[in-house]
Amino acid sequence: MAKGLNRVPVREQEPKVRATNFDEVCLGYNKDEAVEEAQRCLGCKNAKCITGCPVNINIPAFIAQVKEGNFEEAYKIIGESSALPAVCGRVCPQESQCEGKCVRGIKGDAVSIGKLERFVADWAKENGIKPVPAAEKNGHKIAVIGSGPAGLTCAGDLAKLGYDVTIFEALHKAGGVLSYGIPEFRLPKDKVVAAEIENVKSLGVKIETNVIIGKSTTIDELMDKEGFEAVFIGSGAGLPMFMGIPGENANGVFSANEFLTRNNLMKAFRDDYDTPIAHGKKVAVVGGGNVAMDAARCAKRMGADEEVTSSLGSIGIQALFVTVLTAAGSMLGAFAVRKLLHIDRHAHPAGAVVNEAEAVHEKADVSGAKMSFIILLMVVVGMLLGDLVIRRVCTDLPAFQSRSGDYLVVGLCIMLGLIGFSMGLDGSIARILRNAGLGVILVPIFAVLGTLLGGAVYAALSPMTLREGLAISAGFGWYTMAPSVIASAGHTMASAVSFLHNVLREMLGIILLPVIAGKIGYIEAITIPGTASTDVCLPIVEQVCNSETVAYSFCTGMLMCITSAALVPIIIGA
Repeated sequence: MAKGLNRVPVREQEPKVRATNFDEVCLGYNKDEAVEEAQRCLGCKNAKCITGCPVNINIPAFIAQVKEGNFEEAYKIIGESSALPAVCGRVCPQESQCEGKCVRGIKGDAVSIGKLERFVADWAKENGIKPVPAAEKNGHKIAVIGSGPAGLTCAGDLAKLGYDVTIFEALHKAGGVLSYGIPEFRLPKDKVVAAEIENVKSLGVKIETNVIIGKSTTIDELMDKEGFEAVFIGSGAGLPMFMGIPGENANGVFSANEFLTRNNLMKAFRDDYDTPIAHGKKVAVVGGGNVAMDAARCAKRMGADEEVTSSLGSIGIQALFVTVLTAAGSMLGAFAVRKLLHIDRHAHPAGAVVNEAEAVHEKADVSGAKMSFIILLMVVVGMLLGDLVIRRVCTDLPAFQSRSGDYLVVGLCIMLGLIGFSMGLDGSIARILRNAGLGVILVPIFAVLGTLLGGAVYAALSPMTLREGLAISAGFGWYTMAPSVIASAGHTMASAVSFLHNVLREMLGIILLPVIAGKIGYIEAITIPGTASTDVCLPIVEQVCNSETVAYSFCTGMLMCITSAALVPIIIGA
């Protein structure tokens, strides 16, 4: 009877532990867990799981034996169809094969067929249970070229039928991709692969290594001189495919085949083997399939930087934390300048006469909020258009992205030009700058200092070093520059935090600028977006504030841009 919709969880190494070793990640089921999971099998008469299995194992039958604790009988049933149950139970893509067809998976979790197969095979090994050989030989000789999963399976099945089978393997160790391709932490070589090969040999199969068919001997010689009546060729896909791109033959660039072979077959990951491979702290893997994942996981265990994607939650929290601290620091710096120079909250110097029109303009918070909403809406619409339309229609996406970047630059220049034109038409820009005096320079300077102070506080309260904290804060919202500079210096995690922080700072500026302008002060408000004060947020400033504040905003954003470009490389040592 079914025990529930959810499968019995499988035990495995903790992520932070397994990232430091090559021991098997999945620990499998114990006896009680296997029996409990087996209880979930419905024992379908028309079992779809069998059709999903490439070798048509009688899955309901062996699971029924597991339910009863008859593990030896379960092993015999599996052995009727599979020569490598311990291997298949670990690395077969069950999710798209047998388990993908499981009726249980329609509502809830599919039965863990692979884990049950693995348990049965491991139990048989621990208890000395071997596959049953043929009762007698039929006198026919078959040669099998290659000792990978195809060759081993073919040889095992033929041996059970009474054929005299010899496997010829080009490498010094049998197993093919099981030995040289799949990493140790997914498929242990001594514990599993070697044991499965011994099971095949126990059926009477002979294995000859270091024999390259075509050079050591030929197929014709095997058949004409050595008496083999048939030959099965299972040579595998051992050669890599190259993309023909510049730099793929450079030092430090490996095909996945070489990287995995040196790790798995030649034990490059072990210090006691004299077959090392170059590896670094920062590793790029081209590709996203199973082989790419295996290569990435090997690189991680050999010292590559922690994958940023595994820490996105932590990165997001850190980015939000540093954004709040730096924005608060910049506002504090602007507030200090305002008090020092006796500037009122509407950016007027002490004693200035404010006309009625300006006073009305200064209350335009609602209009500024509308502008913020419009900008955010445009960003969302742009993202949706990019994902739903352009990415699916455009045949040359890189070229379009390049052109769209140019269009954005042109659009930004036009927007800034119009704002400058508007300020010029006002006829008061000279008066504004003259009245502002030192304030135009002191506001961005103090905003920069306040931002760096926020970065220092963040570094003291986070895993980041002081250098990383200051470099992150010194981006001042420039998310296209600062993260790349930090990454080039080898600070991967700091680069990720920097990118999100700078994006958040600009977005925070768009959202909060009208609020801060209305509740605290114009000058404090324009420091929040950082470098965006000189471009994206300038229309909001014009709507919410006044001409004096536009001048402050433009100068603050420009000085932050210049300062960021100079400070980030110096701080991070790029």
